[in-house]
Amino acid sequence: MSGPARCAYISGRSGGVSRTASRVEEDGIDELLEAIVQQLPPPTVKDSPGALLKALVFDSFYDAAKGVVLVAVIRVGYICSNLRGTSDVHVGDTLCLSQSPTPPFPGFEPPKRLVYAGVYPEDPSEYEKLKVSLQRLMLTDAAVEAQPAVSQALGPGFRCGFLGALHMEVVHQRLEAEFGQRTLLTSPGVTFFVETPDGRRLPVVSPAELPKGCRELLEPMANLTVVAPMEFMAAIDRLAFDRRGERLECHILQQQHQQMMLQRYCATAVRLVYKLPLAEILVDFADKLQSVTSGAATFDVEDAGKCPLRSLLLPLLPLLFPVPLRHCAANCLPRHRSARLGCIDWGNGAACLGWYELSKVSSVCFLVNGEPVDALGLLVHHSRAKEVAVRLTEQLGKAIPAQQFEVAVQGTVNGRITARATVKALRKDVTAKCYGGDVTRKLKLLNKQKAGKKKMKAIGNVHIPSKAFLGLLKLKD
Repeated sequence: MSGPARCAYISGRSGGVSRTASRVEEDGIDELLEAIVQQLPPPTVKDSPGALLKALVFDSFYDAAKGVVLVAVIRVGYICSNLRGTSDVHVGDTLCLSQSPTPPFPGFEPPKRLVYAGVYPEDPSEYEKLKVSLQRLMLTDAAVEAQPAVSQALGPGFRCGFLGALHMEVVHQRLEAEFGQRTLLTSPGVTFFVETPDGRRLPVVSPAELPKGCRELLEPMANLTVVAPMEFMAAIDRLAFDRRGERLECHILQQQHQQMMLQRYCATAVRLVYKLPLAEILVDFADKLQSVTSGAATFDVEDAGKCPLRSLLLPLLPLLFPVPLRHCAANCLPRHRSARLGCIDWGNGAACLGWYELSKVSSVCFLVNGEPVDALGLLVHHSRAKEVAVRLTEQLGKAIPAQQFEVAVQGTVNGRITARATVKALRKDVTAKCYGGDVTRKLKLLNKQKAGKKKMKAIGNVHIPSKAFLGLLKLKD
């Protein structure tokens, strides 16, 4: 089956006025451009002289001479107004004349960030340069969110939100390719919610934000749709069940679609729908899925709140759960012990409806020479916490280069040490010059070296290289 036909089938847009085109096969491109001219309606122009100006900003970029250039839906398409601050205008803003203000364009929703990770410069002195680079990158990618953050191990940086793990990797590569910024990415994570004794619900992203004694959090859930040959159905089930998932649907595709979807396979195709925690599919789930299906599976991930009743629930939420406009999303969650509806951020109109379920979560942290490394902290389900702590402690012990003194790497689960790895010290043969004489001469030199190593360990600092952080991004067995 060709690429365009396969995409049309998966997206459910086969037929109608849609057109198929493939850049790889160089097929259908001319027909697609002609169809755009013929079928899309032209822009309407109001001849009334009293019509108010209204322009929707849908993209932006930075020009060294003109400053911030806004790409807007108007007759020309872009506006240069000598904007120098990259945060003055955002994608989705409505522009109008100051003497004739108009209501904003309806229907725009800011992108919802699902994955959060820390972005730090390899050289802490380049913080300001990284700040400018992120601001200019966010002009062309409105889905990126960045907030200043400070780490004890990495220094000043940013806590950034992304649409997913792939989006996070793309942003990391763009920072290096377009702006020359070599950065460190911490372990990605999702936003949990914790309920305080006074009834408020606060967002939790890292173990440092987890209140003491709290072990139950509201965890975001996602719906995973997989299309694959039936022969891989058992392997996909095992992978999903290992990630705490449950199967919701199983459909055998019609015969006319089997050859379209799987031309090189002589098997029946199935569409499987699973519900599983979003944190379980962030990093290496795609690699595992392609491995167990020999690359024959396609999948899609969406918020578990996107159900057929979503359009009916949205208008009813303000009536079912009335909250003041100043309240944030964390305080709007209904109090149910089972599956929990997400919320609407009434303050900025951003719909973030989702499903959150109560989950037992443990904090996995790491100590290097007794000092906590907050950038490596993880929030993991309690069933896998010890396994993750042991595996990552060994991985971190191999990534840290040998020092002049012995380095102890410890992994903790909820504050209790459960794993340890030791980085052996570099050792000079101080007895090489002793060709004879009493053995006490050699013992004296060895004891002197031992005392020096002990002193260095007490006052020395351990440098954690970037590969130690990058190695924690993929939690592979």
